[in-house]
Amino acid sequence: MDGIQIRFAEPGDAAQIANLFSGGLRQDFAQLLIYGCRGAPEYIRKQLASGIPSAESAYFVAQAPGGIIGAAELRRQPNRLLLNYIGVHPGYRGQHAGTTLLSAAVGMSGVNSGQIELDVLDDNVRALQWYRRLGFTTRTSAEFLELATSDGADEGPAYVSGLPQADLCQERFGFSKFNLITGKGTFSVGRIGETWFRLTDLAAIGDPAVFAALNRLDPARRIFAIVPASSAPPLQVVRPLAKTHRMETDIAHLSDVLSVR
Repeated sequence: MDGIQIRFAEPGDAAQIANLFSGGLRQDFAQLLIYGCRGAPEYIRKQLASGIPSAESAYFVAQAPGGIIGAAELRRQPNRLLLNYIGVHPGYRGQHAGTTLLSAAVGMSGVNSGQIELDVLDDNVRALQWYRRLGFTTRTSAEFLELATSDGADEGPAYVSGLPQADLCQERFGFSKFNLITGKGTFSVGRIGETWFRLTDLAAIGDPAVFAALNRLDPARRIFAIVPASSAPPLQVVRPLAKTHRMETDIAHLSDVLSVR
Protein backbone atom coordinates (compact mmCIF):
# COMPACT_ATOMS: atom_id res chain seq x y z
CA MET A 1 0.00 0.00 0.00
CA ASP A 2 1.18 3.52 -0.81
CA GLY A 3 2.27 5.52 2.21
CA ILE A 4 2.50 2.49 4.53
CA GLN A 5 5.85 1.70 6.15
CA ILE A 6 6.45 -1.64 7.87
CA ARG A 7 8.98 -1.46 10.69
CA PHE A 8 10.02 -3.23 13.86
CA ALA A 9 7.88 -2.10 16.78
CA GLU A 10 9.23 0.24 19.47
CA PRO A 11 8.29 0.43 23.17
CA GLY A 12 6.10 3.47 22.56
CA ASP A 13 3.93 1.42 20.18
CA ALA A 14 2.86 -1.05 22.86
CA ALA A 15 -0.56 0.36 23.72
CA GLN A 16 -1.57 0.62 20.06
CA ILE A 17 -0.38 -2.93 19.39
CA ALA A 18 -2.42 -4.28 22.30
CA ASN A 19 -5.51 -2.41 21.08
CA LEU A 20 -5.12 -3.75 17.54
CA PHE A 21 -4.71 -7.32 18.78
CA SER A 22 -7.61 -7.34 21.23
CA GLY A 23 -9.83 -5.15 19.03
CA GLY A 24 -9.76 -7.69 16.22
CA LEU A 25 -11.13 -10.48 18.43
CA ARG A 26 -14.54 -11.29 19.80
CA GLN A 27 -14.73 -9.72 23.26
CA ASP A 28 -15.67 -13.01 24.91
CA PHE A 29 -12.68 -14.71 23.27
CA ALA A 30 -10.22 -11.89 23.99
CA GLN A 31 -10.76 -12.37 27.73
CA LEU A 32 -9.31 -15.90 27.40
CA LEU A 33 -5.97 -14.57 26.07
CA ILE A 34 -3.14 -12.69 27.72
CA TYR A 35 -3.45 -9.86 25.19
CA GLY A 36 -6.99 -9.27 26.42
CA CYS A 37 -5.73 -8.64 29.97
CA ARG A 38 -5.38 -5.19 31.52
CA GLY A 39 -1.56 -5.40 31.63
CA ALA A 40 -1.07 -6.38 27.98
CA PRO A 41 0.33 -2.97 26.91
CA GLU A 42 2.92 -3.02 29.69
CA TYR A 43 3.82 -6.64 28.90
CA ILE A 44 4.43 -5.78 25.24
CA ARG A 45 6.35 -2.65 26.21
CA LYS A 46 8.64 -4.67 28.48
CA GLN A 47 9.38 -7.12 25.68
CA LEU A 48 10.15 -4.34 23.23
CA ALA A 49 12.27 -2.42 25.74
CA SER A 50 14.48 -5.44 26.44
CA GLY A 51 16.36 -4.84 23.20
CA ILE A 52 17.22 -8.53 22.78
CA PRO A 53 17.72 -9.06 19.02
CA SER A 54 17.31 -12.83 19.32
CA ALA A 55 14.08 -12.73 21.36
CA GLU A 56 11.56 -15.37 20.35
CA SER A 57 8.80 -12.81 19.77
CA ALA A 58 9.28 -10.14 17.12
CA TYR A 59 6.71 -7.35 16.78
CA PHE A 60 6.07 -5.36 13.61
CA VAL A 61 3.84 -2.37 12.90
CA ALA A 62 2.36 -0.84 9.76
CA GLN A 63 2.92 2.90 10.02
CA ALA A 64 0.67 5.24 8.01
CA PRO A 65 0.98 9.05 7.92
CA GLY A 66 -1.78 9.29 10.52
CA GLY A 67 -0.43 6.64 12.89
CA ILE A 68 -0.12 2.88 13.32
CA ILE A 69 -2.79 1.00 11.37
CA GLY A 70 -1.59 -2.60 11.79
CA ALA A 71 0.55 -4.84 13.97
CA ALA A 72 1.84 -8.41 13.94
CA GLU A 73 3.73 -10.70 16.29
CA LEU A 74 5.86 -13.55 14.95
CA ARG A 75 7.35 -16.13 17.29
CA ARG A 76 10.59 -17.51 15.92
CA GLN A 77 12.23 -20.91 16.15
CA PRO A 78 14.85 -22.51 13.90
CA ASN A 79 13.08 -23.23 10.59
CA ARG A 80 9.66 -22.35 12.00
CA LEU A 81 7.50 -19.28 12.53
CA LEU A 82 4.25 -18.86 14.44
CA LEU A 83 2.06 -15.93 13.43
CA ASN A 84 0.80 -15.36 16.94
CA TYR A 85 -1.25 -12.25 16.20
CA ILE A 86 -1.98 -9.90 13.32
CA GLY A 87 -4.41 -7.01 13.46
CA VAL A 88 -5.37 -4.19 11.11
CA HIS A 89 -7.38 -1.06 11.93
CA PRO A 90 -10.98 -1.47 10.71
CA GLY A 91 -10.64 1.52 8.41
CA TYR A 92 -7.83 -0.19 6.47
CA ARG A 93 -9.24 -3.69 6.15
CA GLY A 94 -9.83 -4.89 2.61
CA GLN A 95 -7.07 -2.64 1.26
CA HIS A 96 -4.24 -5.21 1.37
CA ALA A 97 -2.76 -3.70 4.53
CA GLY A 98 -2.67 -7.14 6.18
CA THR A 99 -0.97 -8.68 3.16
CA THR A 100 1.64 -5.92 3.07
CA LEU A 101 2.27 -6.27 6.81
CA LEU A 102 2.53 -10.07 6.75
CA SER A 103 4.83 -10.09 3.72
CA ALA A 104 7.24 -7.59 5.26
CA ALA A 105 7.15 -9.18 8.72
CA VAL A 106 8.03 -12.63 7.37
CA GLY A 107 10.85 -11.14 5.30
CA MET A 108 12.21 -9.20 8.30
CA SER A 109 11.90 -12.10 10.76
CA GLY A 110 15.23 -13.69 9.82
CA VAL A 111 13.60 -17.12 9.37
CA ASN A 112 13.61 -17.82 5.65
CA SER A 113 12.92 -21.55 5.43
CA GLY A 114 10.74 -24.17 7.09
CA GLN A 115 7.10 -23.85 8.11
CA ILE A 116 4.89 -21.00 9.28
CA GLU A 117 1.78 -21.76 11.33
CA LEU A 118 -1.07 -19.85 12.93
CA ASP A 119 -4.31 -20.34 14.85
CA VAL A 120 -7.59 -18.92 13.57
CA LEU A 121 -11.08 -18.97 15.01
CA ASP A 122 -13.51 -21.36 13.34
CA ASP A 123 -16.13 -18.63 12.95
CA ASN A 124 -13.72 -16.03 11.52
CA VAL A 125 -14.75 -16.81 7.94
CA ARG A 126 -12.97 -13.82 6.42
CA ALA A 127 -9.62 -14.72 7.99
CA LEU A 128 -10.00 -18.41 7.11
CA GLN A 129 -10.61 -17.56 3.48
CA TRP A 130 -7.62 -15.19 3.40
CA TYR A 131 -5.25 -17.75 4.88
CA ARG A 132 -6.46 -20.42 2.47
CA ARG A 133 -5.83 -18.10 -0.48
CA LEU A 134 -2.27 -17.67 0.84
CA GLY A 135 -1.77 -21.45 0.82
CA PHE A 136 -2.36 -22.32 4.48
CA THR A 137 -4.04 -25.64 5.19
CA THR A 138 -5.60 -26.90 8.43
CA ARG A 139 -3.52 -29.47 10.33
CA THR A 140 -5.38 -29.77 13.65
CA SER A 141 -8.28 -28.19 15.52
CA ALA A 142 -8.63 -27.24 19.18
CA GLU A 143 -11.51 -26.37 21.46
CA PHE A 144 -11.72 -23.84 24.28
CA LEU A 145 -14.08 -25.42 26.81
CA GLU A 146 -15.40 -24.25 30.15
CA LEU A 147 -15.13 -27.17 32.56
CA ALA A 148 -17.07 -28.12 35.64
CA THR A 149 -15.20 -27.29 38.85
CA SER A 150 -14.62 -29.58 41.81
CA ASP A 151 -16.73 -29.39 44.96
CA GLY A 152 -13.49 -28.96 46.87
CA ALA A 153 -13.39 -32.48 48.29
CA ASP A 154 -10.00 -33.98 49.06
CA GLU A 155 -9.03 -35.81 45.89
CA GLY A 156 -5.42 -36.55 46.80
CA PRO A 157 -2.41 -34.32 47.34
CA ALA A 158 -1.58 -31.49 44.99
CA TYR A 159 1.37 -29.15 45.47
CA VAL A 160 1.71 -25.67 44.01
CA SER A 161 5.04 -24.60 42.50
CA GLY A 162 6.02 -21.08 41.52
CA LEU A 163 3.04 -19.27 43.05
CA PRO A 164 4.94 -16.30 44.60
CA GLN A 165 6.50 -15.46 41.22
CA ALA A 166 3.11 -15.96 39.55
CA ASP A 167 1.46 -13.60 42.04
CA LEU A 168 3.93 -10.85 41.12
CA CYS A 169 3.25 -11.37 37.43
CA GLN A 170 -0.51 -11.42 38.05
CA GLU A 171 -0.35 -8.15 39.95
CA ARG A 172 1.76 -6.48 37.25
CA PHE A 173 0.16 -7.76 34.05
CA GLY A 174 -3.16 -9.38 34.96
CA PHE A 175 -2.08 -12.89 33.92
CA SER A 176 0.36 -15.51 35.23
CA LYS A 177 1.35 -19.18 35.22
CA PHE A 178 2.30 -21.70 37.90
CA ASN A 179 2.57 -25.49 38.22
CA LEU A 180 0.43 -28.02 40.05
CA ILE A 181 2.14 -31.27 41.04
CA THR A 182 -0.11 -34.27 41.68
CA GLY A 183 0.33 -38.01 41.72
CA LYS A 184 -0.42 -38.04 37.98
CA GLY A 185 2.12 -35.45 36.90
CA THR A 186 3.14 -31.79 36.83
CA PHE A 187 0.65 -29.50 35.09
CA SER A 188 0.93 -25.91 33.96
CA VAL A 189 -1.94 -23.68 35.07
CA GLY A 190 -2.59 -20.22 33.69
CA ARG A 191 -4.50 -17.42 35.37
CA ILE A 192 -6.13 -15.14 32.81
CA GLY A 193 -7.57 -11.89 34.09
CA GLU A 194 -9.73 -12.04 37.18
CA THR A 195 -12.07 -14.77 35.94
CA TRP A 196 -10.26 -17.83 34.59
CA PHE A 197 -7.86 -20.66 35.29
CA ARG A 198 -6.49 -22.17 32.07
CA LEU A 199 -5.48 -25.81 31.51
CA THR A 200 -3.80 -27.14 28.38
CA ASP A 201 -3.05 -30.79 29.26
CA LEU A 202 -5.61 -33.55 28.77
CA ALA A 203 -4.12 -35.46 31.68
CA ALA A 204 -4.83 -32.49 33.95
CA ILE A 205 -8.47 -32.51 32.87
CA GLY A 206 -8.72 -36.13 34.01
CA ASP A 207 -7.10 -35.51 37.40
CA PRO A 208 -9.62 -34.64 40.18
CA ALA A 209 -6.74 -33.43 42.39
CA VAL A 210 -6.12 -30.57 39.92
CA PHE A 211 -9.70 -29.33 40.17
CA ALA A 212 -9.81 -29.66 43.95
CA ALA A 213 -6.55 -27.72 44.28
CA LEU A 214 -7.74 -24.92 42.00
CA ASN A 215 -10.98 -24.69 43.94
CA ARG A 216 -9.01 -24.25 47.15
CA LEU A 217 -6.74 -21.63 45.58
CA ASP A 218 -9.57 -19.46 44.24
CA PRO A 219 -13.12 -20.83 44.36
CA ALA A 220 -14.44 -17.80 42.46
CA ARG A 221 -12.43 -18.55 39.32
CA ARG A 222 -13.86 -20.61 36.53
CA ILE A 223 -11.78 -23.15 34.58
CA PHE A 224 -11.31 -23.48 30.86
CA ALA A 225 -9.15 -25.84 28.85
CA ILE A 226 -7.57 -25.69 25.41
CA VAL A 227 -7.55 -29.25 24.09
CA PRO A 228 -7.68 -31.13 20.78
CA ALA A 229 -11.16 -31.07 19.28
CA SER A 230 -13.56 -33.73 20.61
CA SER A 231 -11.05 -34.98 23.20
CA ALA A 232 -12.58 -33.75 26.46
CA PRO A 233 -15.02 -35.99 28.38
CA PRO A 234 -18.49 -34.54 27.61
CA LEU A 235 -19.64 -34.81 31.24
CA GLN A 236 -16.92 -32.34 32.28
CA VAL A 237 -17.85 -29.70 29.71
CA VAL A 238 -20.04 -26.85 30.92
CA ARG A 239 -20.05 -25.12 27.53
CA PRO A 240 -17.86 -24.58 24.46
CA LEU A 241 -16.21 -21.17 24.32
CA ALA A 242 -14.45 -21.26 20.95
CA LYS A 243 -12.92 -23.52 18.33
CA THR A 244 -9.67 -22.78 16.50
CA HIS A 245 -7.79 -24.31 13.61
CA ARG A 246 -4.01 -24.65 13.45
CA MET A 247 -3.02 -23.84 9.86
CA GLU A 248 0.38 -24.22 8.23
CA THR A 249 2.27 -23.58 5.02
CA ASP A 250 5.85 -23.42 3.77
CA ILE A 251 7.61 -20.11 4.44
CA ALA A 252 9.19 -19.98 0.98
CA HIS A 253 5.84 -20.72 -0.67
CA LEU A 254 4.10 -18.04 1.40
CA SER A 255 6.78 -15.51 0.47
CA ASP A 256 6.29 -16.32 -3.22
CA VAL A 257 2.51 -15.93 -2.96
CA LEU A 258 2.79 -12.65 -1.06
CA SER A 259 5.31 -11.21 -3.49
CA VAL A 260 2.80 -11.24 -6.37
CA ARG A 261 -0.11 -9.72 -4.43
